[in-house]
Amino acid sequence: MPAEESDAHTWTGRARGWLLGKLPPDKLLPEDQPSYVASWAYVFGMGTIAALLWIIISGI
Repeated sequence: MPAEESDAHTWTGRARGWLLGKLPPDKLLPEDQPSYVASWAYVFGMGTIAALLWIIISGI
């Protein structure tokens, strides 16, 4: 019996099967990045948000 068939009888195996159906690995870990990530506006915007969060968390 293959491991995939035996996993279907356990709750973790069913959960894994359900998650793989809803979130396929190809969509979770794509090989290419979206076009907006290459934009400098995105890079500086994320840097600004990270700096703001750092200030809030550190309490400065």
